[in-house]
Amino acid sequence: MNMDKLLARKTVGQRLRYLREEKELNQKDLEQKTRINRKKLGRLESDKQELTHSDAIILADFYNISCDTLLRGVRTECYHIEYITGLKNGAIKYLYKIKRNHPEIMEIINDILGNKEIAEPLFEAFYIYAMLDLPPFVKLEDGTPVGRITLALSDEQTILKNVVSDYLHEILISIRSKYEGKKHKQNEKEVELMLEKFRSTMREKEEQNLIHEKELLKQQLLEETLIKQELLEQDVD
Repeated sequence: MNMDKLLARKTVGQRLRYLREEKELNQKDLEQKTRINRKKLGRLESDKQELTHSDAIILADFYNISCDTLLRGVRTECYHIEYITGLKNGAIKYLYKIKRNHPEIMEIINDILGNKEIAEPLFEAFYIYAMLDLPPFVKLEDGTPVGRITLALSDEQTILKNVVSDYLHEILISIRSKYEGKKHKQNEKEVELMLEKFRSTMREKEEQNLIHEKELLKQQLLEETLIKQELLEQDVD
């Protein structure tokens, strides 16, 4: 059984179905092995019925996993972390990797999460980027010059980029000022590797922005062409 694939399933029902299929069993086979009614198993796998305590124990024992893993979708060793913080396996695994390989970055993460003045605006910026939806009255999709201008000005990607950039700039200044006196000393190779990774990331972002700008320009040209055609047709009439 692939534990990562199991934990990627979001619901109890999805995990139950994955476990059964991994053992190459149908619901009738599972009924015989667990004494749990086949129709009930179908409802459980479809998330149409909640798993009882007794059935959870039976199924967890049968699949040789913990009830925490079956019911909550977390590794047993991560349960208390998930319960206290709400972090899922992927996040916990990533933080453990950072702690092991890059303790200096882990220190910064702790400083960010432990500082309300930094953490709140940081996650507010993420929330704005993920959830902001511009009201429809901001945009005028009527093909007029004024309409095209409002569409350009209300382009969500442009607005969000500017808003989030301002937030992150202030946050980075706060973090940097905290570390002015104790910058991490790195050898030339480490610095070069970090700089190259940064340059690569920036190149990718520039390419993405260029593609986005080309798409906007293409859309704008298309709209202008359509307007010109409409004007020509009106002149002909």
